[in-house]
Amino acid sequence: GFNARRRELAGRYFDALRGLPDVVLPARGDAGHSWHMFQVLIDFAKRGMTRPGFQKAMAEHGIGVGVHYPSIPSLSYYREAGYRDDDYPVAARVGRETVTLPLFPAMSDADVAEVCAALRAELS
Repeated sequence: GFNARRRELAGRYFDALRGLPDVVLPARGDAGHSWHMFQVLIDFAKRGMTRPGFQKAMAEHGIGVGVHYPSIPSLSYYREAGYRDDDYPVAARVGRETVTLPLFPAMSDADVAEVCAALRAELS
């Protein structure tokens, strides 16, 4: 039941966020997907903002936005071992631009609409 509800909510996110400039939605893959997280990539640099600034702005709307997962080269242990973002540009982009939107079975359809409205407002 939880997975079915999260699939429903993910579908609402897809419908509401489709076509939003500079935002990359996840691959759909509903069959068997648990949708335990809904992550989008936002080109913050192109938008003239930072991810922490975006997180703060969303928090002012009462919406917590997470960060999962940083790229391996961005972690101090790996940087000290010689890994560099330039060697892994796709991973670096994903680590830099990914935000996790709220998604849990107890969310209402109105909650998803509120998250999407706040996201659109901050990116407009």
